Amino acid sequence: MLNQLPPNTYYWRIASVDNFGLPGKFSNHFNFTIQLDTTLPFLEVSLVDELNFSKEKEFSINIHTEKMLN
Repeated sequence: MLNQLPPNTYYWRIASVDNFGLPGKFSNHFNFTIQLDTTLPFLEVSLVDELNFSKEKEFSINIHTEKMLN
């Protein structure tokens, strides 16, 4: 659902509801901000050792990337 909200600051608070459907006292408000990330993702791929031409089918690489934000 959050991926459908446009960039903005959103506020929320909660209250319990009793068996009769009546709300209790509301909590303090909380907020979160959705921002559009226009920065290109970082990705670096490099060989661990120099790649020599051979009949080997395996070789090692290092991969570095940015963390995903939740």
